[in-house]
Amino acid sequence: MGDQDTGEFFTDAPITEASADRFGRGPWARRIAAAVAAQRDPASVVIGIYAPWGDGKTSALNLLETALRADERVIPVRFNPWRLGDEAEMFHGFFATLADAVDTQLVTTGERIGSVLRTYGGLLVPLPGLGSAAKSAADVLGGALSEATLTERRSRIEKALADTGTRVVILIDDLDRLDRGEIQAMFRLVKTAADFSHTAYILAFDGDVVADALAERYAGGTAHGSSFMDKIVQLPLHLPPASPGDLRKLALDAVGEALDQAKLNLNEKEAGEYVSVFDRAIGPRLTTPRATKRYVNALLFALPMQDELYVPDVLMVEALRVCYPTVYTWVRRNETLVLNAARDEEAKEQVRAGITEAVQTLRSDDVPQVHVLLLAMFPRLQATFGNVAWGSDWEATWTEQRRIASRLYFRRYFTYSIPPGEVSDADISALLETMADPGAETDVILERSERVFATKDAGALLQKLAARLPALDQVAAARLAACVSLHAHRFSTRSGFLGLSELERAAILVRDLIRQTPEDERRGFVRELMAAAPRLPFAIDLIRWLRPQERDPERAVVDQDTCDEAGAVLAARVLEAWGQPDVLDRLEGAVAASMRVAAAYGDREALRRVLAERAGDATSAVELMRAFLGRSWDATTGVPTVSEFRREGYNALAEYVDAEALFAMARDRYGEDVGSGDKYAFHDLPGDERLIKEFANVHRTVLAEQRSESAGDGADDGATPDAGRADEGIGTD
Repeated sequence: MGDQDTGEFFTDAPITEASADRFGRGPWARRIAAAVAAQRDPASVVIGIYAPWGDGKTSALNLLETALRADERVIPVRFNPWRLGDEAEMFHGFFATLADAVDTQLVTTGERIGSVLRTYGGLLVPLPGLGSAAKSAADVLGGALSEATLTERRSRIEKALADTGTRVVILIDDLDRLDRGEIQAMFRLVKTAADFSHTAYILAFDGDVVADALAERYAGGTAHGSSFMDKIVQLPLHLPPASPGDLRKLALDAVGEALDQAKLNLNEKEAGEYVSVFDRAIGPRLTTPRATKRYVNALLFALPMQDELYVPDVLMVEALRVCYPTVYTWVRRNETLVLNAARDEEAKEQVRAGITEAVQTLRSDDVPQVHVLLLAMFPRLQATFGNVAWGSDWEATWTEQRRIASRLYFRRYFTYSIPPGEVSDADISALLETMADPGAETDVILERSERVFATKDAGALLQKLAARLPALDQVAAARLAACVSLHAHRFSTRSGFLGLSELERAAILVRDLIRQTPEDERRGFVRELMAAAPRLPFAIDLIRWLRPQERDPERAVVDQDTCDEAGAVLAARVLEAWGQPDVLDRLEGAVAASMRVAAAYGDREALRRVLAERAGDATSAVELMRAFLGRSWDATTGVPTVSEFRREGYNALAEYVDAEALFAMARDRYGEDVGSGDKYAFHDLPGDERLIKEFANVHRTVLAEQRSESAGDGADDGATPDAGRADEGIGTD
């Protein structure tokens, strides 16, 4: 993750001032407040404000309270039962809140009305239907006064309110957050215990949630719960829904603020791409202010990764997570399917089935929106849900853009960090920017290249560097080629039957970088690379990829003369290495390739003389044979398997090494009959023994063929070759 801190999250705090009202609910609240204040009938009235979760009910109550406080005819009292504990605390809290609020604003001539309210609360125990919780509340409140009656206390409360000419308006929020028993108790309280004249209740809740809770008490289903609710709520009002335009503006403004906090800007193309997807797939799910805040808070957490990812994709992935969580989970768990869905019909069907299952909990109208979001992030899915195919060449483009559709970047969108051992894109950018500066110090370039190349995932690094190649100028291209050569020791030579090794890919990258250097400077540059590359196998791979191809001369990076000149420099290094005791370690697995380079560009006879000296040593002779073994892999697992020594390898080896000398070593080690018999009999032998005997078997076949040809040439002498004595004459001149 980048060095940027996460921005300040958008809290779920409701608005408290009319100036913050974005949905035009202020006038609506003022009209309700005026109607309540003007009510002449002293009877208690219950008003319900219905709205779904997250739609702004608390903000609406705040606007109502502000409007009520501006009218001297009412005393607004705010009560939130959700902040209390059990039912007993809820009852105690209600009357204590009511008493405190009234005491501060009304004082009767005889006594404080708050004291009467507290006493009344303590007398609730006998009231039928309030149950044990109310009794507990009465105990907490200090018990009941035996000489008083509920009717007497209630009359005193109502008379005090009537004498002052005011109406107490109790605003109750978060009813839909209570558990079912508490919701039922709160409605009983409002209906039977606290329905004093000269009071009004304004209850804000989700109608479906409350109806469900009441239905549990008053059996018969949600419809019966709604009927009971209607008996209590005399004036049901639905919170005016925010217009789609207002919600869209709220969401896009909030997204813009999140981008600003992350110090990001979308260019015109990116902004257009995102807004198009927003309007078709994201906005329709952000139906409440709270949903928008959840989405934007997700962005505030994810956007600090902006240096590593494609910002429009970040915006869309987080939308998928917040708006369509089941689909998000399926995508996160099915990387291979999502990225390779276009490869065959079976994969396409698996994707279709997986997404169909993931959208089961959504409304049918939401399914096309899911498709819009997925196709925007994963273009290859267009072949699954349509007929548009994206070729393999797009992988490089998506990698360069750091898109979620790239195999290199997919996982980063779900981890919110750079995977362990993977190089940061910010570090790559810093290195390439330094390389593009003609005045950059060599020490600075080397220090930054060390940070970039010291990665555990060299294959991913090569792919990222290749994706950046088109944007490099000539100076940066030359410097990067030199750095790749310098760090070639970090690349593996291991390859499978489906791809090149990291070292070969590094050589291809350097070839492509050389293509971007000035043509008149390439001869000297390539010669310098051949002379200075610390790792010989890398230089050997590079000269192979630089060699002009007759079938495609237009793509040649250097001409044949340049290749021959540079190859001669490398051939001299290879020949010198063959004269050293550690040559096999230095060449790693490039033994055969080194011979081809030394013979093609250098002194073939000098090479044969050096190799002849090694052929007499059993250990060295075995390594020479091993260099010409064919490659094979298990077709099921892809695991390398031991290949047999074949005629093709023998012929190639014999170009550089005297086969007679190697066969003499084999006879000395395993006897005169070494290699005789069926070659398949050697397959179960230990490695070196198998290799030597397979070589000897092929050598005997070659000798038999040679004698047969000689016999054919001199058929008139009646000579007949004896294949069983293929060792006759071996070792003679």
